[in-house]
Amino acid sequence: MELLGIVYMKSFIMKTRSDIQAYLKYNYPDDMDKILLADGFDNAFIGVENYEPKKALYDTNKCLDILMERDGMDEDEAIEFFEFNVAGAHVGEHTPMFVDPYHQSWLEYNEGDIDFYKNW
Repeated sequence: MELLGIVYMKSFIMKTRSDIQAYLKYNYPDDMDKILLADGFDNAFIGVENYEPKKALYDTNKCLDILMERDGMDEDEAIEFFEFNVAGAHVGEHTPMFVDPYHQSWLEYNEGDIDFYKNW
């Protein structure tokens, strides 16, 4: 599926590194050796930015969930670790990007905050 120049992998499927590499090989054969993947966050992979330079895209919230479940961090520890060591790591022009995709559940969870944003 392509939306706004981004090709997405279905996010509800458990992903392995070999799944992602097969996806890259099929969709980005000329770029697959350049696109950098974030170690340990395969299940948070959502796709590839379609503009140059090509970059792997990850769901920030899923990355935080992985840190909390896999590494036993609480939410504050996961956010601090993620911001400094994962999203804050720059390893060249193909450094992965981390995005906050829109989720309908956000509206349901933050129902009381919606008026604030409507009036902002």
